[in-house]
Amino acid sequence: MKKHVSNTGKKVQVEILEYRPFDKSVLEKVKKLSIPEWMDIIQAEESLVYESNIVSSLDTCLEQPMSAFDFFMILGQYVKTLQALERYGLNKNDILWNLDSIYMSPVTREVKFLYCPNQDNTENFLEDLIYSWKLSNAEDTYVSRFVYYFRKHEFTIENAIEYIVSQNKEVAEMLDLENEEEDKEPEDFLQYVRESDEWEEEKEHDLPNVTYISSVQKAFADPTLRMEDTADESLAEQVLSDKTVMMDDEEMEKTVVMDEEVMEIQEKLPQLVLTRLNNGEKITIGYDNFVLGSMFGLDGYTISGNKAVSRRHCVILKKGDNFYLKDLHSSNGTFINESRIQAGNEIKIFPGDTITLGDEDFCAEIRKG
Repeated sequence: MKKHVSNTGKKVQVEILEYRPFDKSVLEKVKKLSIPEWMDIIQAEESLVYESNIVSSLDTCLEQPMSAFDFFMILGQYVKTLQALERYGLNKNDILWNLDSIYMSPVTREVKFLYCPNQDNTENFLEDLIYSWKLSNAEDTYVSRFVYYFRKHEFTIENAIEYIVSQNKEVAEMLDLENEEEDKEPEDFLQYVRESDEWEEEKEHDLPNVTYISSVQKAFADPTLRMEDTADESLAEQVLSDKTVMMDDEEMEKTVVMDEEVMEIQEKLPQLVLTRLNNGEKITIGYDNFVLGSMFGLDGYTISGNKAVSRRHCVILKKGDNFYLKDLHSSNGTFINESRIQAGNEIKIFPGDTITLGDEDFCAEIRKG
């Protein structure tokens, strides 16, 4: 990547002269987000131009000895950048992670990152930072403690915030660092919901003129409804066709019999039933990728009225006759029988298990067909 830096001492402009092509509308979206840790984008035409009044590159700042406060300020702003990327569904490799493309104020310790999509920038920031660090006091151990802590623990946003809070509360408060569940939704989230609703309305109008015999047939006509793959494909093709379906008495009888056969097959499949202990509500799960969380409109179950539950807290996976629980990097953790699940791990669910999302308890029951 070829770039040109213009530095007046009071303002710096970074111009990216050569870059891989990408959708420029992405940059327009990012500009509207106004993420404090990201350098302003002032031009996105033949070249990309970024501007800031923070004029010192991080690699230059690191030529001088730095303090523990400096370390946690930089680390905290790195974590907030990761949070922004995750919140808005942006790619981690779209940040220019090399130290000479990151800027820091030697006075306020503000850090500015450059967002440049589709460049496949390798993320070695922490490693580069640690091995470029010069201690202001040779006896300081904060960098060593950080390194050895994260050799034993996965580096996640949640773990990093907890670590910073435990080591330097002043920095955590200054940066407003916390694993807060009610984080701001993406700026276009409501638009996404509106577009989804419009799509549902259009889809409903476009459905063929069919006299539905049961909810099973309706599930075939609406692909968003979950079905086991045991249903007769010919019926699905017929209901999803653009032609009006006319049924005589014989066809009606065959369809009803087929409907009953499908239901009979489904009843024989194992189902996971979760009982929500605070109100006794039962949730029946018979398909894969069933998501639990506080976000409205999940493909699964929405837990309302509990701030300890993340928007997409965990997912239940179905593999054969077994069910597995997987945490989706939730803020307050997912537990089976009081043992916390490492994010990304899949843990088999057994009858009688207590599943906890934050502080919300469910009792697991597996019903065999």
